Amino acid sequence: MKKSLISILLAGTFLLFSCNNKNKVNEIKNIKSESNIEKLIIEKKDSLSIDSLDYKNMISDERRNIVQRYLNANLGKNKIFSNEELLEEKIIKTLRGKTHSYRTKNIEKDSISSIPLFNEHYSQIKELSANQNKIIYLMLTSLKDSSFTNRIGNMIEEDIKNKYSENGGIINFKAKEKINMRYSKSDLDYLKDKKNDGNYSISEKEDSLPKIAYFHLHATSYDETPFAGPSTTDVIILEANLIDFNLINEFIITSLKKGEFNIDYLGVDIIKSKKSKIIDLGNYSYDTTNIK
Repeated sequence: MKKSLISILLAGTFLLFSCNNKNKVNEIKNIKSESNIEKLIIEKKDSLSIDSLDYKNMISDERRNIVQRYLNANLGKNKIFSNEELLEEKIIKTLRGKTHSYRTKNIEKDSISSIPLFNEHYSQIKELSANQNKIIYLMLTSLKDSSFTNRIGNMIEEDIKNKYSENGGIINFKAKEKINMRYSKSDLDYLKDKKNDGNYSISEKEDSLPKIAYFHLHATSYDETPFAGPSTTDVIILEANLIDFNLINEFIITSLKKGEFNIDYLGVDIIKSKKSKIIDLGNYSYDTTNIK
């Protein structure tokens, strides 16, 4: 979110019902099989009352850990994922070799600061959880692929043309260890109000899909360099959703100039802290041959 506060993220994938067994069946239907919650509920449905505290705690625990379950169910046999120290070293080595751009402006009316607004340094990698670093590693691996960065370039072009909201979506898996940036039109697009061109609101339908992270773009123009990274609003919204989830991740993509963008990781894992960390993942280029 580049400029102002809107409601975004985590509308609540699952609903807890408290009426009768018919409602229990409806709840099962609304739970994603990727998390194995459905199997767990079916196994315990005869022994737990829907009104019991154990039942409600079971649903809550499964829901809070759904990102971790989806992530680890889609990792392959790469040994780096079982060696936390090696994973950290690999990420830091990669980021040390990158050029970086840091956010120096919070909202449109603010003046540009001479220093970054946040600590975005990669030394913070050692302060993240293993799951956070797994997600960052998957992103860094994908960014080595020109087809992946060119896809981001296309999304930047779409965002520049879109005058009614920012663009964004979710990050899921297309294969083991292969992530996909699933573009999702903002609900704000339908309002056709240019005041919203600086905000992104994911639809409830898209938000209910399995994912390891969200993403949104800062690309109302080619040069959004002062906004390279999350705003204070982005941070506040992300941390607020700890009420429902233990692990929350987002990537912010900022257009620096035609053919170049910056990407930041913003995330929090409650096993480490209730305060999010921002890691600048570097500047990347994309092909502009077919861009007018």
